[in-house]
Amino acid sequence: MKAPEWDEQLFEEHRDYIEVEEVRRAFDFLTAAAFETDLYSVQNSGVGPQKKSFTYDEPQTNQRPFAFIVNRGHLLFYIRRAGLMRFPEGIRLFKKSFAAVNENPHGEWTIRIETLKDAKRIQAIALDSENGEESNSTFDLMRKEADDVAEQVIEERRDIGPVEKEQLIRARRGQGRFRQDLEGIEPGCRLTQVTDRGHLRASHIKPWSKADDCEKLDPNNGLLLSPHIDHLFDRGYISFTDGGDLMVSRYLDPSILGAWGVKSRVNVGKFGASQCVYLNYHRRYVFRSS
Repeated sequence: MKAPEWDEQLFEEHRDYIEVEEVRRAFDFLTAAAFETDLYSVQNSGVGPQKKSFTYDEPQTNQRPFAFIVNRGHLLFYIRRAGLMRFPEGIRLFKKSFAAVNENPHGEWTIRIETLKDAKRIQAIALDSENGEESNSTFDLMRKEADDVAEQVIEERRDIGPVEKEQLIRARRGQGRFRQDLEGIEPGCRLTQVTDRGHLRASHIKPWSKADDCEKLDPNNGLLLSPHIDHLFDRGYISFTDGGDLMVSRYLDPSILGAWGVKSRVNVGKFGASQCVYLNYHRRYVFRSS
């Protein structure tokens, strides 16, 4: 949608331009998914309809990472230069899941969307709300839906066999090979000092839905965490420096840490070099720093 600001009329004009009903359904799903994230803001002056506007410039580049291109028979999800850094695996992440993925001379990507199923895949890969300010129940629902779609994509892949599919799906649930290898690296929860593995969760540092196949199974992309610490880490309320200092988001009510017996200033021990790669991702894209 090529407009810095737009109203309901412009929205309907774009929608009416689409001639294929299935593409309209994909359009409706994607725009609704986008409004559930921090990619857009909704302003209300108190007079007339709400005003929806694009306010999702990347602070590092002052450029917008994504755009929708509306055609009569399909949509294009356009990943601009500012958005490329969000996908360290590169364009192959999308080529594994979509039939038509192209790269322009500037290195930017377009993914062709023709069905609601395509739209749900894009939402799972690019538009999930891990950094949003939504309630826990909404977060949980959207995260589960994103992971469910990503899991379905794995089930439908033809480039790997059933054993590999099972390993990847079990890794999502903190089970199987991923957990076994992780327990060989992390003896317990670094923050609570709990070592009884029956009370610990195997949590991905770089979220499972954002990770490639190797990253999903890499034990260096994991931490053993007590359930309440996993909750804070998964939602970006806490993170860690490479040296092991606890980082606490300004969005977390300090009383929560006190109630759970967690000190706001604590060092949990230095992380390994391979773990630091994933922690850097967590600090940049999951941790609620601003």
